[in-house]
Amino acid sequence: MIRSAKVETWVLFLYLIAPYGVGVSFIPGVDSFDLVKFSVLSLILISVYNYRYIRLDTICKSLLLFSGLYVISFIYSENYLRSSTDIIWFILTAIPGFFITYVLIRGNEKNIISLFKLIDIAFLGLSTFALLEFLLQYNFFDQYRIYTSDSRFNNQLGTIRTGYKASMGNHASTLPFAYTLTSLFFLRLFLISNKNKTYLMLSSAVGVLAIICTFSRAAILTLIIVSVFYLLLEKKNKILVLCFSVLMIAIVTMSVPKFIDSNVIENYIEKYINPLSALEKTSADSRLNNNITDLKFGLEKPIFGRGAGALYHNKTTADFTLDSSDSSYYITTFVDRGLMSLSVLLYVTIITFRNGFRLIRNSKSNHNYLALICSFFAVFICINGSQRIELLFIFFLLVGLINQFYYFNKLRNVFHNNSHL
Repeated sequence: MIRSAKVETWVLFLYLIAPYGVGVSFIPGVDSFDLVKFSVLSLILISVYNYRYIRLDTICKSLLLFSGLYVISFIYSENYLRSSTDIIWFILTAIPGFFITYVLIRGNEKNIISLFKLIDIAFLGLSTFALLEFLLQYNFFDQYRIYTSDSRFNNQLGTIRTGYKASMGNHASTLPFAYTLTSLFFLRLFLISNKNKTYLMLSSAVGVLAIICTFSRAAILTLIIVSVFYLLLEKKNKILVLCFSVLMIAIVTMSVPKFIDSNVIENYIEKYINPLSALEKTSADSRLNNNITDLKFGLEKPIFGRGAGALYHNKTTADFTLDSSDSSYYITTFVDRGLMSLSVLLYVTIITFRNGFRLIRNSKSNHNYLALICSFFAVFICINGSQRIELLFIFFLLVGLINQFYYFNKLRNVFHNNSHL
């Protein structure tokens, strides 16, 4: 008999809603150990305790190799302190997202329903919180954060160039929160057949508004791109929910200034989007140049890379070896750990997309696997548009979920006994 995964599911729910920088900072020496890290550590312990559920399948072996190459890169790293920090962070807060999926699913329909119900609740809760935060121009966690000794937190976080405070939700920055909301926007649709249409329309509208309130161009653009992708592949009438959501972007963009300030959107366009009036390069050009600069830097040592954390180190040292900021996660992987690690990561990504599309095409289940692949697609765009390490746990979580559903569908012969699948 397959045991329920209620504890694991609730811990993952805590991870999704827990505020960054809020936790046990009142205890000397553990200021940075917040509720997010506590929940991930709990998931690691749960995965280790339930190791018998972990299968050494192709994706699992590939990610173990990827992790091994990560650790080995410490040997030839340029800065051992930065390298060790980077490796520890990856092992403790990123890759566990993949391994916990073996424990979360276990081929049990009740586990699946519980998991995605809580994901839906997390999405709606975070979206509602984001709207309140923007309307009140106040982040409820700021006052707690600024009393900690962590210099990263202050009450100016989230303030954009127009003078308004964008929604940060439970994060301490707008971008990772916007990316997280965008991925959850699609992921929550996995059990779409069990949801009321009115609820779907209303929750989608709230989600779109919340993403807009982050003022993240990357997240809004990703939402539009992936929604169009969803529309092209979905053939059911329920897709009208997403049509309504995308339409809301245009409606809200025109109507919000009437309720807040007639110049907010105009100022936003003038200062963030219009390249003719901006004093600096547009964000798209800047990020492209960052990626080109970092790629050239990586080509100097292409096979094994420069060692974990090398790219970040060369961007933040006193003499600033590299004149660039954020870059693609895949390019960072190439610079730090070379073609070998990049090849493994690309292999995992390609197999994940392949398995996702096969689930969409061949599965007879009521589950909406298109929502799963769209969520993964959204995260893929986000981490390659502007790397945010906070999102990597969700990236590996989605890799794991798609891998688990593919495996259990194969066991049920839904692929018509095609051995090459």
